[in-house]
Amino acid sequence: MGTGSVLYRIILVGHLIAAVVGFGGLITHGLYHARAVRASANEAGPLMRATVAVSQIAHYGLYALLAFGVVLISLSDDAWSFAAPWVSASFVVWFLIVGLLHGLVRPAQRRLQELATRAENDPIVVESCWGPALAAEEGHGGPMTEDDLGVETSPKQALSFEQWLSGQSGNEGLLGRLAMGELATQLLFVVALVLMVWKPGN
Repeated sequence: MGTGSVLYRIILVGHLIAAVVGFGGLITHGLYHARAVRASANEAGPLMRATVAVSQIAHYGLYALLAFGVVLISLSDDAWSFAAPWVSASFVVWFLIVGLLHGLVRPAQRRLQELATRAENDPIVVESCWGPALAAEEGHGGPMTEDDLGVETSPKQALSFEQWLSGQSGNEGLLGRLAMGELATQLLFVVALVLMVWKPGN
């Protein structure tokens, strides 16, 4: 068919949309994670759940990116070749990105989501965010004191999810692993972009 055919152009549009969805999600969900970690512990749960849902859509975009790319090369009438160095390198980069997502980023994401959901119901979090009176009303914490019954007290800063997480054993290095995985995937995205634009060795 060649690169000028209607079908080729339709597949190319799909390839570009998949790239925007997939790589756009890779870039933005790192920012969402940072926001969730800095948020108060009772807000981190909804933020993490939304981030994981959006990240899943980005992963589907990456899977579609490979499929569209293979079809494009097949329809190009030897304009592009699977043996071309930039094509082979692009496949390697894609597999590295997906490997990092499944081996490092997604497990850390899921663990953070579980912890954020647990933090929402932690009595310490409820009290730090809403005060002892509401904590006691909801069945968390101890009995109310005079301070809870109307005596003004100095406002307390709500416990952040990062602070809460630091007090949980068995999760050391979780944020570091997530950040490392996200940084690596974003650097690989830059490499993929360079390969797509310059097509070295074509």
